[in-house]
Amino acid sequence: MRKTILSLLVLTVVLTIAEPIDILIPVGNYNSFDELYNALDADPRTGNVTRISIRDSLPPLTFFQMYDCVVTDGFQTIIDPVAFGDLLADYVDGGGRVLCVFYAMMGSYGPNDCAPTGRWEAEGYCPYECINWVCFTGYTDLIIDEPGHPVMNGVSAVDNVWARVQTSLRSGAYELAHYVDAGGVAVDEDETVIGVNYRSRDDRDWTGDGWLLLANAACWLSDYSTVRETSWGAIKARGE
Repeated sequence: MRKTILSLLVLTVVLTIAEPIDILIPVGNYNSFDELYNALDADPRTGNVTRISIRDSLPPLTFFQMYDCVVTDGFQTIIDPVAFGDLLADYVDGGGRVLCVFYAMMGSYGPNDCAPTGRWEAEGYCPYECINWVCFTGYTDLIIDEPGHPVMNGVSAVDNVWARVQTSLRSGAYELAHYVDAGGVAVDEDETVIGVNYRSRDDRDWTGDGWLLLANAACWLSDYSTVRETSWGAIKARGE
């Protein structure tokens, strides 16, 4: 009797559980960023979310390196914009990720020493370059250009935005969303920094899914998603 031996191909699926990300929020006055802190802290993808004031002192680089992503806005005076900008640049150079929001994109254009300068500005780490300290004002909606990008996952709209920093997109960077009169959300060429052009402090002037977009951006930068096989920037460059 002839026996037929069946070979079974066993497919093993390995489920990778993404680790929660740790976020640092350095601002001039953290009491003005309760909503930002609460939104990021409540997100199930985040672990340790910490706010610190950099009005009177800056922590060392080793402190920043304890976190997967730094989320920073401006508006209040910080102790040393040059040193802060150098610190952010060193952090990114060492593998850190930065979500640069609204006033923090202004660099030396910003009033009252409210934004990082130094190497951060001089070497163009932010995907947006500020071109005027005067903000565009008047209600407008964020136009989402890449709804399929993970940063836009679940984001249906960010509307009624009153103020936008006047910016230009740096070479190599790519936009996920824009306004009719200004840049909106962009990723730098190395995909280490995202610029978001609306306020994240408590007197925000927008409606919609702005907090979710910020949380998505921090998570994507920090490689929270296990599905990031290829660079979105490379895909865009190929025109696919």
